[in-house]
Amino acid sequence: MPSQIDFAIAVGLFFSFISVLIVYLINYVTNYTNLSSTSELRTVAYNIYTTLFAGKGVPRNWTEAGDRPFKVGLVTDMYRIPVIVIENSSTYRGNVSLNLSLTFDANCEKRAWNTTVRVINSTNHEVPLQLFNQTFCSQQFLNTSDIVFNNSFSASETKNFSIYFSNDKNITGLNYSIAFPSVVNFTFTIYPEEKLTAVSAERLIALRKLNYTDVLNTLSKDYYFNLEISE
Repeated sequence: MPSQIDFAIAVGLFFSFISVLIVYLINYVTNYTNLSSTSELRTVAYNIYTTLFAGKGVPRNWTEAGDRPFKVGLVTDMYRIPVIVIENSSTYRGNVSLNLSLTFDANCEKRAWNTTVRVINSTNHEVPLQLFNQTFCSQQFLNTSDIVFNNSFSASETKNFSIYFSNDKNITGLNYSIAFPSVVNFTFTIYPEEKLTAVSAERLIALRKLNYTDVLNTLSKDYYFNLEISE
């Protein structure tokens, strides 16, 4: 027959087991709640991100409409034209000026605001440029233009460049002064343009003119968030 000592030990073990079980359950519930909150926050963050950075908004020209948009979008189309340049005279060319003639917008869809044109080299550095002989679709939207830019070449060297442009009117133009060149013995290979997505300076400026309530009303749910934009 069990003694009182055996009974006390059994009771102690029982309560120890119950205590461990309760702690385990509390930790499980707490972790589950934290996971649920984290999952919900991720969903909210993703929804806000896609609203702001996955489209141009409704209407697409909401920056010019004057009224509160139905949906805010902060992106615009950016275009990239890859170019390969080859030095053909087997001669070192130090800081030479090159001329490249391009058609930016054959159908005048207003894609290329002339202050947005940039030349970027293969190491992602901006190259000084100046536009010559510009023809326009309307306002400052380029149709065609000569791009003159500076660079240095070793003998027979091949270099890759990218020409970027967009319709963002709030991009400040460059202020380089480069003489129109008469350089020969370079071969230019121009590849088809690529369409990219970029955050629009024009739309960011327009967003700053909306009040917080206007922005919240464009979201599908009552989300509350902070958006910091630094210049």
